[in-house]
Amino acid sequence: MDYKYLLIFCIVLLLTGACTFQSGDERRKHLSSSEKIRITQYVNNGRVLYEQHCSNCHQSDGRGLARLYPPLKNSDYLRDDVHRAVCIIKYGIKGEILVNGDVYNMPMEGIADLKDLEIAEIATYILNVFADTVALVSAGDVRNYLQNCQSYDQIQVKK
Repeated sequence: MDYKYLLIFCIVLLLTGACTFQSGDERRKHLSSSEKIRITQYVNNGRVLYEQHCSNCHQSDGRGLARLYPPLKNSDYLRDDVHRAVCIIKYGIKGEILVNGDVYNMPMEGIADLKDLEIAEIATYILNVFADTVALVSAGDVRNYLQNCQSYDQIQVKK
């Protein structure tokens, strides 16, 4: 097999995937060029990290897994508190949570070895792709959020 063609194919595929996020999205028209580029960079890097660390449970499309793992796609739980989401990515969670009216009680281990930038990229990815928002969570935001994390063990379900 000629690896030159495979390499060219991979480069084209990579460039095509990187550009699809930017194309003509009305929600991003108010952003400066540098903000659009930065969000796109975070989303692309976050997608790779999400696939590596999160998609096994929350699935590639963010829809979760039955009644075991909650959805991130269109999740009120995610949209309502980005700070909490960042803390959970780093430190995990135990106990019942209420997501889109459904109760979930599967513990989630934190990913303690992720750097602030990596958490920022994952959070930016899930907010922009699954929560249908235009948001950039910076490494500085993550650093601030992590300094103020509460214990999310045994969170009580609000009904």
